[in-house]
Amino acid sequence: MSLASVKKKVQGVVGRDQPTGHTLFKSWDAFDETMSLIWKNARDYNEDGSDIYNVSLELEVGQQSPLTISIANEIRTSSKSASQRPRPRSMSRHSQS
Repeated sequence: MSLASVKKKVQGVVGRDQPTGHTLFKSWDAFDETMSLIWKNARDYNEDGSDIYNVSLELEVGQQSPLTISIANEIRTSSKSASQRPRPRSMSRHSQS
């Protein structure tokens, strides 16, 4: 997985199609796990102390910052509450007055 692949998934790109604007990640946790894997791979496949190794550490810390965690929690909460809201009744063509 690469950052370019993550960008495509976030934008909703499938194959060579245009972005849909709807993410392909099922949850914030799925996105978070994918990003963590990228940072881990950057360290596994690059020398300790290399630029890529060091940047992966910095970006992972940024991913785990209080602001990022707060935003993720807000997204999780709002998506759960949206799925628990009652659905509006469908309007019939012949409504009673």
